Amino acid sequence: MKSVLKGLFLHVLGNVIIKIFILKEIGFLISLLGLFLIIRALLFSKKIKPFRGLQKNLFYLLFLTYFIMIVRGYLIDYQFVWIRFEGFLNYHLVDQLYILPYFLPLLLFIKLDKNVLKVIFKTNQLINLIFITVSILSINNIISQTLLLYSGETQSRLLVNDIFTIYSSIAFFVLLKNYIPKNLWFLNITSFLIFFVLAILSGRRGPSLSGLFLIVGIIFFIFPHKLKKIKFMAFTFLILIIAYLAFVVKDNFIFNYLLNERGFENNRTLIDESMLQQMTQIELFFGKGLNGRYYLPLLDDDYLGGWRYGSETGFYNLVLKGGYFLAFLYVFILLISVYKGFFKSKNDLSKIFAFYILLSVIELYPFGWPEFTFKFIFIWFGALLCSNNYFLKLRDYQIKSFVKTNT
Repeated sequence: MKSVLKGLFLHVLGNVIIKIFILKEIGFLISLLGLFLIIRALLFSKKIKPFRGLQKNLFYLLFLTYFIMIVRGYLIDYQFVWIRFEGFLNYHLVDQLYILPYFLPLLLFIKLDKNVLKVIFKTNQLINLIFITVSILSINNIISQTLLLYSGETQSRLLVNDIFTIYSSIAFFVLLKNYIPKNLWFLNITSFLIFFVLAILSGRRGPSLSGLFLIVGIIFFIFPHKLKKIKFMAFTFLILIIAYLAFVVKDNFIFNYLLNERGFENNRTLIDESMLQQMTQIELFFGKGLNGRYYLPLLDDDYLGGWRYGSETGFYNLVLKGGYFLAFLYVFILLISVYKGFFKSKNDLSKIFAFYILLSVIELYPFGWPEFTFKFIFIWFGALLCSNNYFLKLRDYQIKSFVKTNT
């Protein structure tokens, strides 16, 4: 499993080098090396059978659905989303959103070893440092792009979205104050504050909403044994602070754009409705395959001629590719673990995993896509742990003792 984590770190690093520093060849080679380490680990590591009972059968059904979706995606008589061989390699080997996320759950078949925690903590530390450095270096660019959006100018690609993808690999750790070393949590809370400020500053609704949910999680899980009254007071205080800030800045022209024009602008309903209207009843149930598309011209210089191969809404992107069958199957498998983690566990770590998995489900509408990042490693392994009766019965002191002994 250590090779998988090292490989995924290299893959994330390669994407950073490509998207942030525009060094395509170097980034591609680093991502390719990372992918090689992951594939080698999948082939040669000791294997286990993840999940049990109904959830196990549904998990295998999910893979069958993924397989059919991918195969159908290549049995098309129209243009693929890439136009050159370079694009083909990028989509299949580097892109974190195209095909790789559907293979990521395969990692659950790899048997974990005790020393994996050291690699997880070290990797988290490195990604935090990368995120903080890139955020500081990019702040002027982010502000410039935000002001251009305010003026009405369309931006084909926002740098801040790539920076948020980096943060998604470490977001889970901000909830783990009671389980990880203090200096590591301090690094993670610093990254979180930077992330949340950038999300508000750039008017990105999805990251801002996710940040608010993480704040709620921090309040509830940092003080697991305190009185509920303290948690309620802290949560109420947070809401009052947010309401006060909104009142103070409501007449500021920049914040008017960020909180009103961007924050509550509904620019996705039309896209999703258009997509659904162009799908037959069978396609609505089983999807159009990995490379399914629909027609909705929005840009003048669109090299795809108005065809769109995805929806910004994560849930409807699953519907486009695998239909409502895939979308609900994916959600249902995760929600089983959410239920067990919240209501069948004797430790708070299970509840933290359940909370984070539930957040990922909420993010599907109207924002997040499944990604080939550490975020979804934690989501899937969290789902696996929350379905494990032995883990659910552990006490917090036992988990803390295990972490301390093996890090």
